[in-house]
Amino acid sequence: MATNIMNSTLRVAVADDEPLMRQFLCKVLAHEGHKVVVAAENGRQLIDECQLQQPDLVITDIEMPDLDGIDALHEICLRVQVPAIVVTGNATEEMLCRAAREPVFAYLVKPIKMADLPPAILMTMQRYSEMSSLLLQLRSAR
Repeated sequence: MATNIMNSTLRVAVADDEPLMRQFLCKVLAHEGHKVVVAAENGRQLIDECQLQQPDLVITDIEMPDLDGIDALHEICLRVQVPAIVVTGNATEEMLCRAAREPVFAYLVKPIKMADLPPAILMTMQRYSEMSSLLLQLRSAR
């Protein structure tokens, strides 16, 4: 299963209010063979664009203007479940607790390096696939 995930091209939504961070994420994702379908500046834009693009993965900053990344993920997942990785410069216990209530599978603290993303993506997609499979089995058992 991990081999398939590593070799698959994901459609990714990225959100960060810092232009350099958005560019960095887009560059790393393209280098890894993924397609960035959303590059949002804030949580509101992330919600709107995800509704249109339906990405396979969301990578979002937490602290952004208009609506933070965790609240945006909550809104997105009310419509469709999508796994997420959050990135923050300010890791607090409250943020960790909030992120844990959403489909967040990795929590990266800035500054992140190019080498940080591939393992986070792999683990996120692997765990999401396992979770989805288990949920499907539970629904079938009813």
